[in-house]
Amino acid sequence: MSHSSPELTDLIHAFLDSRATDAEMDRLNNLLLADPAAREEYVRLADVHSCLAVDEQLWVQPVRESVNGGQTREPVRSKPSMLGRPLPAAVVGLAVGLLCASLAFGYVVPLFLHLATLVNENFESGAPPLSTGMPSRTGAWSGDSSEVVGPTQGVTPHSGERMLRLLRADYPGKSRQEVDPSRRVSYVADQWRLIDLRPYKSELVAGNVIARLSAAINAAEFPVSEAYRCSFSIYVLDAETAENLTPDNPPGLIDASLAAVHATNASLDRDPRTWQIEGCELHVPADASHLMVRVGVMHAFEQRREDFPGHFIDDLKLTLDSTGIARP
Repeated sequence: MSHSSPELTDLIHAFLDSRATDAEMDRLNNLLLADPAAREEYVRLADVHSCLAVDEQLWVQPVRESVNGGQTREPVRSKPSMLGRPLPAAVVGLAVGLLCASLAFGYVVPLFLHLATLVNENFESGAPPLSTGMPSRTGAWSGDSSEVVGPTQGVTPHSGERMLRLLRADYPGKSRQEVDPSRRVSYVADQWRLIDLRPYKSELVAGNVIARLSAAINAAEFPVSEAYRCSFSIYVLDAETAENLTPDNPPGLIDASLAAVHATNASLDRDPRTWQIEGCELHVPADASHLMVRVGVMHAFEQRREDFPGHFIDDLKLTLDSTGIARP
């Protein structure tokens, strides 16, 4: 195929404008892998696209998405719309050319190379998480009381035949005030998992590795007077911290972390037919030994309840990705 093919041009424009379907993404990937001229055409059009993006900034007032609450010890960078979709594998090889274009035009096309899927949990095994708080060992979910269920309360699993139902915010010793142990100060149903990063040491040393945590969240229909939100955390731990974890020390985890992000995401809607895909991400430093990740659903504070009448999690994913470009 000629690099000036209308099909190739249309596919590249669709991708750069975040309009490409999965089938078009696959087709573009195959063309780029097979034809050096097609890759050159991609760089040329991406260069033009970057110029247009900068020109638009001269007359369009930029709109920034607000971050709802939460604290970060490492800034969470804003994401162009196509960041949420996997780039064609062949495009990764264009990193050098596009980096040069970004230096000239101030516009970076995100080039992400998938390194590993660390967690891909859909609860189809039927084994429920432990109810013992934050785990001190890898390989299992642990946190508050929960159960693995099939379709229930008008909610069907996001994928497969099973999903996790959150029951209570109740693991032993959880978030009680020292001055009044009977008074709770947490109304979040949490699930935690510890991940060993040591097999990926060479990738971490190479630089610019990003951990991405996501999950599908849903709720049975609830009264309009109630409100619920989902929240996600990633903590980067060194070896010493990872070896000395106990179920009752989540409050001190952020201070012991090399880096951390906590994101409180969108409010859950009241339609049990819809799943909301939410999550967070952060850059992983080269000296990381483990990740501790957390997914939770919270009551509005004024509700002050530790039970969760119909809240569900499915398709929990944790991945490592890299831009392939070392950070300065």
